Amino acid sequence: MGIDEHTPAATPPSEVGEVPPKPPGWPGVIGTISIVFGALGLVCYGCLSLQTMMTPMMMGMMPEDQRPPTPQGIQLFVQIFQMCAAAGLSVWLLIAGIGLTRRRPWARSHTVGWSLAKVLLSFISMVAGVAFAGATVDQINSQLSRGGTPPFTVSIAWMFIFIVIALVWALLWPVFLLIWFSRGSVKDEVAAWAAESRAMI
Repeated sequence: MGIDEHTPAATPPSEVGEVPPKPPGWPGVIGTISIVFGALGLVCYGCLSLQTMMTPMMMGMMPEDQRPPTPQGIQLFVQIFQMCAAAGLSVWLLIAGIGLTRRRPWARSHTVGWSLAKVLLSFISMVAGVAFAGATVDQINSQLSRGGTPPFTVSIAWMFIFIVIALVWALLWPVFLLIWFSRGSVKDEVAAWAAESRAMI
């Protein structure tokens, strides 16, 4: 049986719609790293804050001739400020990291704000470290020599090297974040998050 020439041809299948592009993975990566750094910083600096504040009280319970040399006066105040500020910044970084993993539009401003505050605190800590370097070296060497001849001693030069290394380490993550979130493609991606949030309202 032949095919009628007037029989309409079968309709070709419609073209498959475009597959939406896969969202970039950097928010999850950067957000997760920020969460880890924030959680570790909160634990470490939180414990150091309590230790720094409790040390003078604990030393006061010991006989004066048995007390190890510890920071006093303005040096103690600066150390407490540094530890408490660092713990607070850790909470801020933790919140910003959670926002990034969830692609919240406010996460960028919080991350940039944290980075600027971290850079400022890092330089304040460097200045304080240089200002109290002599006193810190004396305290460390006195503690090392309490049990007799110390196995080694700390010099001012070594203290300055440590301060520089600590500054570089402290600046690595905030400087990277400032550079990353200043990119146009990243700003566009965050703007898309804001548009999606408004569309869901």
